[in-house]
Amino acid sequence: MEENPRLFKYFIVRFIIFTLLSAAILVLHAPLVIIYLKYFIGCLLLFYAFDELLIDALYKRKNFFHNEKIYLALVELVLALTVLCGELLPQTIYVIWATWSIIRESYEVKEIFCDFKNITPRVLSGIESVVVIVFSIMLIVEPVEHHALVHSYLLVAELIVTSLVPTLEMFITKKKKPKEQENKNE
Repeated sequence: MEENPRLFKYFIVRFIIFTLLSAAILVLHAPLVIIYLKYFIGCLLLFYAFDELLIDALYKRKNFFHNEKIYLALVELVLALTVLCGELLPQTIYVIWATWSIIRESYEVKEIFCDFKNITPRVLSGIESVVVIVFSIMLIVEPVEHHALVHSYLLVAELIVTSLVPTLEMFITKKKKPKEQENKNE
């Protein structure tokens, strides 16, 4: 990951926001999570869509519309509107969330295979992707209402992992740069 101080600060802020959202899920507990699930997941999908766009802006990518992440952001926007505007059962919302997570993480897995030069931080990202995909499969396999509490805890873990790993990647890359400079100077 490129060294970009604004992007690093953004990842720290995003980690704090996701941790607070995770804490809210744990505090609200089972009945309230189900009642407000539609709004929580819908807003979170919107946040992820705008997150992709903001990260692109912070990276100042020249080929913005040629980047496949723009399509992921559009899918996230459509799913967010579907969840927020539709009259969906909680089980359906969990399946939408899990399906979207698998799609999102498959992009990450592709990036890992395409970028072997930064293997150390990519290993962390790969572990995060596998964890999120496994959680998502569990959400799809058992989206019944009596498992809603378990799924909300999986959602908490996914939020924390999803925001923590990129922050750690940037931190590792940032710490690695001065050591590489020292080795070049010797």
